[in-house]
Amino acid sequence: DQLPESPIQQLLRLKHFSASPSARYFIHVDLATGGEDGQGCRCGFCMGHIKTVVRRGEDQLPVGYIDLMTRFKASPTREIQFDEVREFILHFKNVGFHIEKCTFDHFNSIDSIQILTNRGINADVLSIQMSAYATMKDMIYQGRLDYYNHKGFLKECQRLELKRGVSVEKPRNSTKDLSDCVAGVCYHMA
Repeated sequence: DQLPESPIQQLLRLKHFSASPSARYFIHVDLATGGEDGQGCRCGFCMGHIKTVVRRGEDQLPVGYIDLMTRFKASPTREIQFDEVREFILHFKNVGFHIEKCTFDHFNSIDSIQILTNRGINADVLSIQMSAYATMKDMIYQGRLDYYNHKGFLKECQRLELKRGVSVEKPRNSTKDLSDCVAGVCYHMA
């Protein structure tokens, strides 16, 4: 698919992307290096915020909005650069996005978490488990998640498989980097 090769290339496309002044943003990143010759996994990224809260009985439930979901792929000559992924995140902070929380999967994330924490972003590890996918599913089915038509995300969601009732997996020759990232953001919003 036609993906930007790097976070820096993606930022050039987002130059008019702006923050809602009162919103608190949540980010989840599914890190990847891209593998040998750029043919491996892709790095997933999602950012969203809570638009409003609705009452259901005695519960107050968030209505979320997914502002951005994207993937980065390695070029044929170099892996995905984690410092560029961090700069991508810091760019949003620097242009006025109030980042409430930024999480990463376990893969090589400690350095990024330490650097972003030192730069004033609440960063941590979040392993995407069944509970994050259940939260995303509930928000979608209850009409509490507003997102744009992203073909990669929709394709991933259609192909997800429940394994032994305890984990969400991707089928062979597929990905779930975007769906993991959206599930992570939904988990934070809830």
